[in-house]
Amino acid sequence: MAPMSGHTNGVLLPSTAGGHAPAVDLDLAGNNLSRSPRLTANLTAAFDYPLLGGALFGAANYYHSGRMYFEPSNVYSQESFDLVNASIGYRSRARWSVTGWVKNLTDEAHFLTIIPTPVAAFGQYAEPRTYGLSVGYSFAQ
Repeated sequence: MAPMSGHTNGVLLPSTAGGHAPAVDLDLAGNNLSRSPRLTANLTAAFDYPLLGGALFGAANYYHSGRMYFEPSNVYSQESFDLVNASIGYRSRARWSVTGWVKNLTDEAHFLTIIPTPVAAFGQYAEPRTYGLSVGYSFAQ
């Protein structure tokens, strides 16, 4: 289907005058779908080992995302990236638990989103490496 003459399709492109301007009669054939990398992979390994009247448990997760485009014109993109998350903890028979965890272990900088506007493109980074300790109690018997 041919684009309608003068039709703006909601796509903003960088303007030579600065900022961004609506794309007119833009042919998006062959472009990648927004926010849809061609390849993603997710691998998780976990264990649960009886120990001292309870259980030692842990998990590690690896996630890979291929290059991702944030808008239909494919001007703004995020290069491929890898994330690693991990946790280890102890769960007692008395129903309490303590878990140490880390997200984004390798401190991989990557965008959650990039949004072009008429003034500029704004990007939001994902969280850097975060870590913590969680303490819990299960009321279920």
